[in-house]
Amino acid sequence: MGHACSILTFPEKMSTREISKKCGEWATYNCDLQERGGYGYDYLDVNFTTRIFDCYEDAEKYLDSTFGNYREIAVRYKKYPKTQPNKTIADLERRIMEYATRITEIDEPHYKGVVQSTVKCKSCGSSLSTKFCGRTYHNSCPVCRAELRPESIMKKRESYQKTMSDLKEKLKSEEKKQNQKNAAKAELIWAVACEVHC
Repeated sequence: MGHACSILTFPEKMSTREISKKCGEWATYNCDLQERGGYGYDYLDVNFTTRIFDCYEDAEKYLDSTFGNYREIAVRYKKYPKTQPNKTIADLERRIMEYATRITEIDEPHYKGVVQSTVKCKSCGSSLSTKFCGRTYHNSCPVCRAELRPESIMKKRESYQKTMSDLKEKLKSEEKKQNQKNAAKAELIWAVACEVHC
């Protein structure tokens, strides 16, 4: 028993009745029909608000906070036309990908293919054969789930994550600047927080 949550999007020109009906179709598909006596939803009682957000991410963040009490809140957000990324955006995207690749490489099984035959867990003291690294365990102890990689590696990973997070914030800021130039061409889209018991 639980509930299914999703954010559905619709063009602003679509009627509120049609949006409610589409949300009802989603609810019928995702609810527990047996609990409802075999009946689905003709529509969901969507609460259409006047709130308008600058981008989908902002609308999503707000709607995520409304889940939990089946309110079916609808807000609008601005969808900007696709533009060619400027030099700054392209550079930021490239650097984000570089850091993502570095983190992926660090997350590979650390003790796979090393010369030493065993590694000892600092948390529970288990002695683990390195020939099983990457097969039955990766970077955490299979006994106590503690991290097996050296602290220096974990600090490096943390540093990469922070740098990548900072770059993503800069990218978001740069995209916002570019979108403000195209504000007149932005179209409004409905985002609806749909939630049903399942």
